[in-house]
Amino acid sequence: MVGAIRTLHRAARPLGGLIAGTLLALGLAGCDNVKNRLAKEEKPYDADSFLSRNLHPTVHFPSGLTLNFPGYVVGIEKISRSIIGPDPAVVNKYLIEHAANADDEDDLQNLRGKLFREPKAMTVTHILRYASIGAKSPQPDGTPVTSSLPGRIDACFLYSIYEKRGDLKPEATGPAPSRPCPAVNGKAINVTEKGNPLDVPAPVNAWEHGLKALDRLADYAKADIAESAKTDRPYTHLLVFAMGWNTDQFEALRNFNSIANEFARAVEGCPVPEDAYCKAAYKIRPLVIVLTWPSLWDWSNLLAVGGFDALAKLASFPIKASDAREVGFGPANYLINKALAKIVSDDDLKRDLKAKDVQLKVVGVGHSFGARLLAQSVRSARYLAPSQWAASPGGLDIFFALQGAFTIDRLFDGKGSRDNCITPTRQLAAGFNRVVLTASKTDGAVNLAFFGTYAGQYDGYLASSKEAAYCGLFAQGTMDENGACLEVDKENPNKKIRKACAALAPAPEVGRPKVLYLDASDSIKYNTHRTGGGSHSDIYRENVGRVLANLLNSSDKLADCTNKKVEFAAFCRE
Repeated sequence: MVGAIRTLHRAARPLGGLIAGTLLALGLAGCDNVKNRLAKEEKPYDADSFLSRNLHPTVHFPSGLTLNFPGYVVGIEKISRSIIGPDPAVVNKYLIEHAANADDEDDLQNLRGKLFREPKAMTVTHILRYASIGAKSPQPDGTPVTSSLPGRIDACFLYSIYEKRGDLKPEATGPAPSRPCPAVNGKAINVTEKGNPLDVPAPVNAWEHGLKALDRLADYAKADIAESAKTDRPYTHLLVFAMGWNTDQFEALRNFNSIANEFARAVEGCPVPEDAYCKAAYKIRPLVIVLTWPSLWDWSNLLAVGGFDALAKLASFPIKASDAREVGFGPANYLINKALAKIVSDDDLKRDLKAKDVQLKVVGVGHSFGARLLAQSVRSARYLAPSQWAASPGGLDIFFALQGAFTIDRLFDGKGSRDNCITPTRQLAAGFNRVVLTASKTDGAVNLAFFGTYAGQYDGYLASSKEAAYCGLFAQGTMDENGACLEVDKENPNKKIRKACAALAPAPEVGRPKVLYLDASDSIKYNTHRTGGGSHSDIYRENVGRVLANLLNSSDKLADCTNKKVEFAAFCRE
């Protein structure tokens, strides 16, 4: 009897902790009637709770939660459809109703069904621009002012639903954040409608206006790139980042900064300035766009008080896998395949960059469900309504999936044959050009996959070389602990040769480019502080920065260390 009571007591501890923690939180909230300054702006979207605010902290702390470099943050949140819609007529303006073939039709209807079936929809709620402030910076009216902290990063809003809305009387809302971005080249960009500097919609129009806000981002990014083309360091890449499962906006910004800074250190640290590889590396200058989305259940932090956080995260896995696809189908699809494609296809910009020997490329870097999100965005280009097509076909020039939480079949169209690879129908889906995947033996998170094998699983790496259905669409390599890419010497299987990461994938056949699959078990092997899943999150060190720098280097197709070319001494040195 005593033993049974003790067992019951132990089992009840987590529940008691949860109840106590909840009561404490509610009690503290009840002791303080002072409202948050944005409460009235958040309330129409049911986003004024403590948990909801964790999805948009940059709105509250635009100067504290920042990128460490110039770029943009696109904040996506999940808001009740009863508040923001969208109704089918609005969605049909941006996304087609039916696909051209049976496989795509099943996929499309599944995605559309989720959009209309779920109680909440993924919506762009805020976009911030981060700019490096030199000795002088412009005021919103274009007037320069001397900065007291030269070199600091300044934040401004391109869009925020938590701003005063143009459809309400001024006295209907409280004080607003009101930090609209300054004019570019002396002219404001898309910020004048209704006299509202951020042109904020009524809640019922928020889903559609969130997509339109991505066009505004593209206008500003295009202006940034055009200005850079007048210098000796023009932008060379549009670099889109997306983080994965159980990552709130606080953590996402920290992670983005970690990867980007390690990448920059790898580029800047190229040790032989006269080396051809280093000369090309020094020219790399990406304009960064980061996507944050609600990959963490709202209740996870509260459940952690009672010791139920692990259970809550596990239960959220299939839900957040589905949410990642919705973001890829909607906002990320529009961003990559419409907004950014318009920049890449701009004739004047192409001419100015060509004069600097630059061809602007779009690169996607995703971790875990962030890679799933980006993979879905590329596949979803075919679902954009014809009225939304850009002159450029969209897609990603380089897709770097770090421990991707998606099945590798999502990269391909058609089916292969286990008996006949002479005339295979399977090919890399349109929009994917160069694809690089990592897998690690010690990643425990991707093993939670309910259906199929995820890209980050070591089993996926093994299957890519053995499965006849892939008909040789994969090239295999190794990522060592220093972030170098290696391939097995065909003449000596016990020896590995260092090559440029992108050069490991053979020159693609017409219509059949190959996917580079890296065994990163020697590199992605440690548990990262405050994370689970084994080594799943071990991507924020210098080794990943080096691989990313190598992938973006325009000389990568030349960097082959088999003959130790002098001009690539920095790359080839041990």
